[in-house]
Amino acid sequence: MKSKVYFIRFGVAGPIKIGHSTNLPGRMSHLRIAHHEEPVVLAMVPGGAMAEKMLHIKFAAEHMKGEWFAPSDKLLTYISEVESLGHLPEDKATADKLRLDQMIATAGLDNELILFRHHLAACLRKRLYPHSKWSALAFSRGIGMDMKSVGNWLRASHEPKASTLLRIHRFFSAAGDTSFLTDVYSVDLGKQAKAILKSTEKAMSDIDIEELQALDGA
Repeated sequence: MKSKVYFIRFGVAGPIKIGHSTNLPGRMSHLRIAHHEEPVVLAMVPGGAMAEKMLHIKFAAEHMKGEWFAPSDKLLTYISEVESLGHLPEDKATADKLRLDQMIATAGLDNELILFRHHLAACLRKRLYPHSKWSALAFSRGIGMDMKSVGNWLRASHEPKASTLLRIHRFFSAAGDTSFLTDVYSVDLGKQAKAILKSTEKAMSDIDIEELQALDGA
């Protein structure tokens, strides 16, 4: 049986449980035993663990405990929309936040470092793509680094050492752009987190795909 994301409520004004299950009738039976009121399914649509996590992030402000959430107007309106559509609405911002959280957990990195990598990648991309006299290849040769390293910086999977950042700054300065280091270090990562993450949304469309494919094999 395919997994379903559900919104279940106890009572008229009770909290709402957001979870997922491949056996909702069985889950309902357990809930009836554990609670004195009859559980009511407000909405049920296709979705698994990932969809459940996205919903928990989206409604973090309503979170009470475990899978239980306060029945705010925002949550109830969303549930009505889900029920009407028959599926979860697309929510790229929450999906991006979930991917970021997973990156941090997987890599064991702190949030500030992840944000710094994305911000640095944005600073490089706006100078290299899409309408620039510098290609990634010319840039890598100019700073004495291999294409694979440059690709990692553009993808925000690694950050260059401080000495390499100085070489990058000198590369751009020689061509008349003296603002690279100022751009890199002038941002408050905490206050600008949303803007930094938003800058990655169209990153791959700004990058020469053939060039990136080439640097994968470098």
